Amino acid sequence: MMQLLDRLGIGVMAFGNHEFDFGSSVASGRALEANFPVILANVRDQDGKPPAGLSPTWSYERDGFRIAFIGLARSDLLEVSNPVGIAVLPPLAVANREARALRQAGADLVVALGALTEAEERALVNSGTVDMVLGASEQMHAAFDGRTAAAASGRNAEHVMLLDLTLERYQIEAAVKSELPGSPSGPGTLDDIAPETQTRFRWSVDFRSVDTRTVDADPDIVDDVQGYLLHLSKELDSRVGVAAADLDLRNIVVRDGVSPFAELVADAMRKAVRADAAIINAGAIRADQVVAAGTPVTRRSLVQWLPFEDRTLLLRVSGEQLLAALENGVSQVDEHAGRFPIVSGLQVTFDPRRPVGDRVLTAVVGDKLLKLDHTYALAVNGFIAKGGDGYQGMIKAPRLIDLPAAELLVGQVADYITAAGAIDTTLAPRVRSTPAN
Repeated sequence: MMQLLDRLGIGVMAFGNHEFDFGSSVASGRALEANFPVILANVRDQDGKPPAGLSPTWSYERDGFRIAFIGLARSDLLEVSNPVGIAVLPPLAVANREARALRQAGADLVVALGALTEAEERALVNSGTVDMVLGASEQMHAAFDGRTAAAASGRNAEHVMLLDLTLERYQIEAAVKSELPGSPSGPGTLDDIAPETQTRFRWSVDFRSVDTRTVDADPDIVDDVQGYLLHLSKELDSRVGVAAADLDLRNIVVRDGVSPFAELVADAMRKAVRADAAIINAGAIRADQVVAAGTPVTRRSLVQWLPFEDRTLLLRVSGEQLLAALENGVSQVDEHAGRFPIVSGLQVTFDPRRPVGDRVLTAVVGDKLLKLDHTYALAVNGFIAKGGDGYQGMIKAPRLIDLPAAELLVGQVADYITAAGAIDTTLAPRVRSTPAN
């Protein structure tokens, strides 16, 4: 990834949450490989310093103007990714502090760069702390309120937002009060006005969106990509099964708990570690496509659909902990959040109209009602085991299979499909919304 980015001539990059999906040490390793600056101002290691390879800010000059960038990570980074041994500071407070220092150092334009949440981006824009907020979003957008500009390209760079900046210095005649010489008995008057020429700075922005389907590929980059693909093809192109019917793997379907493939993933986890039940967060599955019936399913397909190199752990949890995990999973159902629980060995009903934390109506493990004082063997992916997406109750649960001994989830799913020969599309939803009358 970094070798390809180096070839593209990147000026500066702020790491987002997915750069930490394989841990903070891997993130630092990738940052150290970059031949361009990688920035994050609100992430600190155990010593209170930026992680190796990362700097808080970066500035450059062009045509006499200085533009400064502040790298910002979303405040819930520890929940939505897999970093260990780092702390995340509030992005707005850090942006305030860094922006003041950068302006005092002579910055004409201050840009916040990072994959913030919508609420964090909105708060930063409203604060007026920085001049621009550039980030990543599921939906491309751009706005300028006359003081602060905000823009983001869309998912997977299908559409890219470009900003054309105009920077200029201009002069004005400002009226400045001057004191006349005084007499021996006292000071002079302040009534006279002396004109003074002052230099001011202003900027403006125009937005352009580009549909990347219309952009010709760079032949040198294509050659590099093909070289990597050929290296991986022998393993990745091996067939593991076939889609018996159309597979709807769109994110909205997976996050609503109505994807048979997602449930197959949970089944594969439970079978591989012989658990009573299994939970994986819906956000771990990132296919976002419809696969036609009869399509061969390869290891490459599974790596693309399950891209986070996750592993399956086995935990010992109480019924109370399991219920809390399910409550967390349905706590943001209206937002189609990635924490929605994809389960195996469980049948759950919930009412989304009830208060968060009290939405689960029934939970059945196997063929028996969940008992709060009972102990269960629960299969989870490593992301949930580390408390990702709000599953904090899993952090201290005893490990029957811990990370060093855990197998790759992709391999377990491949073995499960190979044994079945095809992907079952008849599975019924297991976490169902049932509003109370």
